[in-house]
Amino acid sequence: MDNDTTLVETSPTPKIEKCPMKSSFKSPFRSGITKLQNRGEVSLKTCNTTYTRLLNEKQLSLQNRVIYNDLTRKISFYRKEITNLSEAINIMKKYDKELKLDELIMKWRNVCQSSMSYLFNATLFKIDKLGGYEEFIRKEIEAEKAKLEYQLDDSVEEEISGILESDEFQALPPDDQEEYKIKFEEKREEVEKVKQNALKVLDDKLILAQNKEITMEELTKRLKVDYNLVYPSSSL
Repeated sequence: MDNDTTLVETSPTPKIEKCPMKSSFKSPFRSGITKLQNRGEVSLKTCNTTYTRLLNEKQLSLQNRVIYNDLTRKISFYRKEITNLSEAINIMKKYDKELKLDELIMKWRNVCQSSMSYLFNATLFKIDKLGGYEEFIRKEIEAEKAKLEYQLDDSVEEEISGILESDEFQALPPDDQEEYKIKFEEKREEVEKVKQNALKVLDDKLILAQNKEITMEELTKRLKVDYNLVYPSSSL
């Protein structure tokens, strides 16, 4: 027993060598987790990049819209300014033309007024030599009466005489000839009435000329010149 015990007790304990673990061993779970983590990181980075890009694009779009609106307002403002300036230039051009036109009007109006003054003085001198304004009008009326009598009496008589002496009239029966002669006499009476009315108008004109003098307005009327054009009311 003692020997056995001794043998057991004295027997050397065998050494168990540990098997070293290979460093190349990889857990399949850890590899999958790593891949998922890497994929998640890539996906997150992509999302962040996309979000940042979209945010920048949105900000850029807002900035562009602000710039566009500002430019639109400025364009509208300057367009109105250009229109106003163009209108102002046209008004100034028109005003310059009106000034030049007014200057020309005043220039030639002064020339006309000077000419009319010369003619008026010459007419007054001539009328005085004829015996005054009333005598001047009387001589004019006498000339108009002579002209009137010639135009009415002589022309009608010449027309009637031409008909009475024509072969066509001589070929008519005596009764028809007498009927035409009666019509010719009625024609003479009508012409005489017209003549007497015209002569009365001339006589009234002579009455109105008594104790009067010729005026510038009458002279312009005789010369067929617009009195108001030469002597506007503003310059009177």
